[in-house]
Amino acid sequence: MRFIDRATLEVEIHSNQVEAIKRFELDGREPVGPRVAATVMLMRRAASASGLEVYMLKRSKSMAFLPNVLVFPGGGVDATDALYEYRWEGPSPDEWSVILGMSTRDAKALVVAAVRELFEEAGVLLAGDLVSPLPEADSLDDERTLLEGHQLALEDILARRNLALRTDCLYVRDQWVTPEFSSRRYRAFFFSAMLPHNQQAYSHSTEAQRAVWVDPSEALEEQRRNQSLVAPPTAFNLLRLAEAAGEDAFQVHIDCQPAHMFHPVFAQEGRMVMRCEVCR
Repeated sequence: MRFIDRATLEVEIHSNQVEAIKRFELDGREPVGPRVAATVMLMRRAASASGLEVYMLKRSKSMAFLPNVLVFPGGGVDATDALYEYRWEGPSPDEWSVILGMSTRDAKALVVAAVRELFEEAGVLLAGDLVSPLPEADSLDDERTLLEGHQLALEDILARRNLALRTDCLYVRDQWVTPEFSSRRYRAFFFSAMLPHNQQAYSHSTEAQRAVWVDPSEALEEQRRNQSLVAPPTAFNLLRLAEAAGEDAFQVHIDCQPAHMFHPVFAQEGRMVMRCEVCR
């Protein structure tokens, strides 16, 4: 991944992607509709250049989408994410609608999905009230297991503990759409959140091989050396983290419209690459 100018990001195309692009163009088919998803850059203070570390998962090699790739916790929006009535501490669904540029119902579902996926995949629950501290992670193990096994809904957990969604802990940072030639596509909204002081992140997810706190700069260097696989949207946000001047830079909302999406193009040397216009 490299910037060929201030606003254009370029990535190499793998051979299997070249074949997928050719099939897509030859078939002349319509792109698959992307599923809306939420991913959360969970951060903590550290002695890195940016003063931050970020929590990442290495996806299982058996996963259909991005196997063996380092990702932030997250996943697709479920049909149930917009159904339940929650107490909200922080921006309301109507306010998130304005922030995200979508309907109130869709904004509610997306924010709930971000909280739910972070809890499922990292064990961190952004819930409580503005006065009391957020619940300790160790006390949530049983509920997390039931939630991941679809035996309990997030609404049930919050109701039984009298907790509200702490939507003031989340900040939207980016939006990416999988390229049109892909057979499995997502419209992924990237959020940021600081690790609550009384919670610990850990992964028992069957979708991940391992979980690790990483210095963003080191993660990018490992990718450059081909020691780890990182999808371009994730790498772009790691770069933003590496260049950040501390946590305050990631505790503001960024206009995430329109979405970023890579497009295949032929470079001057005749090789095919993918490029995307971004705001660095």
